[in-house]
Amino acid sequence: MMTDHDQKRERRIRDESIVDAYGSEEQALGWYYYLEACMIFHFKARCIYSHMTSPLKVGEVVKVLEMAGEDDCTNGMIVIIQFGNRTVGVRLEQLEPIIGDLSMIEAIKDWHYWVGQRIHILMLNDLAHRYGNINRFVFKYGWIEVGFDEYGQSFIRALDPGGLVWEGKQFYDSVDEAMTDLKQGLSAWIKEFMGSRSERQKHCRI
Repeated sequence: MMTDHDQKRERRIRDESIVDAYGSEEQALGWYYYLEACMIFHFKARCIYSHMTSPLKVGEVVKVLEMAGEDDCTNGMIVIIQFGNRTVGVRLEQLEPIIGDLSMIEAIKDWHYWVGQRIHILMLNDLAHRYGNINRFVFKYGWIEVGFDEYGQSFIRALDPGGLVWEGKQFYDSVDEAMTDLKQGLSAWIKEFMGSRSERQKHCRI
């Protein structure tokens, strides 16, 4: 659930759902009251992605009955649905309204967007932790490409404005193996690049 930046939506989220909220607990409360005010129950919704803690499968249509209690939504927004002959709580981001009030649909899209952005940040933080020099390279020097193209045979490459910096093998057993190879290659490149820059600076001072 990764999303592109939407400035209009971000402004609405900032001004209406998490306004004056400091910390995750206050943000959760802000979201709870914002969504509770916007959602009109009951409504039908379709499951758009599965989750290991949820009984829903992608494509299933359910009736959403109400929000779960405030205490149950401190780590995410939970709604109560009719599931067969019982009611269960599921994550709101799993559901997409089929039809309903436009303001309700937009509010739920706001939540989807917020969750997507949080996942994106977590993924970047994980990449930064696991592949530090890749993170350093793409933020300071250039970019990486993964997959085959019409110009070369390598599965993974690193480039800067001057062209190809490093390229890997044609085949890997996994993407993780390719990323590890890239990390090692960029570690050597950064070390060499920083060394040569240091030498140039030394000559300039003479």
